[in-house]
Amino acid sequence: MKKNLLKMKNLRPSTQAILDGTNNAQKKDLNVSIYHQMVQKTLDGHGDTNQHSLTISSLIISNKCENIIELGVRFGDSTVPLLFGATVVGGNSRVTSVDIESPEEQAKRIGRPIIEFDDNFNSRWKFVKQDAISFLKEQNSRIDFIFIDDWHGENHVFEELTIIDKLVDNTSLILLHDTMYYGSHPHYNETVMPEGHEFEGKGVYGALTRFVEEYPNYEYCTIPINHGLTILRKVK
Repeated sequence: MKKNLLKMKNLRPSTQAILDGTNNAQKKDLNVSIYHQMVQKTLDGHGDTNQHSLTISSLIISNKCENIIELGVRFGDSTVPLLFGATVVGGNSRVTSVDIESPEEQAKRIGRPIIEFDDNFNSRWKFVKQDAISFLKEQNSRIDFIFIDDWHGENHVFEELTIIDKLVDNTSLILLHDTMYYGSHPHYNETVMPEGHEFEGKGVYGALTRFVEEYPNYEYCTIPINHGLTILRKVK
């Protein structure tokens, strides 16, 4: 007899809803179509973070992260997998997104459609219109998961990491996008950019290498696709 491989015991109701779509209440909460969209984006998405969609949400789910921070929102594309992960985790899991412009403002500026979240996603999301450095300096709670994809200048990202160091422990995950920017993957991009360029200095990778040299109690690895997604963790 053929078994239904998507029926598993002891799953959270919300997780089973993703798999079989039969729990209407949870189906509404999670929006199965968003899961399908993330699968498609991971397979062949052209956006600058699209192919990391399932990776981001899976890391949040497997580590059961609650305090989730996003630095740099742009149009909200990376916010979707963050919120999806938070919704699956449930409980007190929340996403705080920080940028100097709201997704609506940025989308309107270039004439792009706005990504709209339903009430269930909105209940787990807070947008803060603020510079990332200023925001981080105001924080005093432990961060479970932080996704860094705002201004990519070397000194800016390095300062962010030095502040974040005080807010994480060895169970926290720090994700940095664009260590292999401009499609240099699978190689890190060490190009020196002039002052004022978004990737001024040696960009995100330059900040990362400086940081781990000054803070040797960190380890990192990089997924070498879609401009590189680096996972950084404090070891002790």
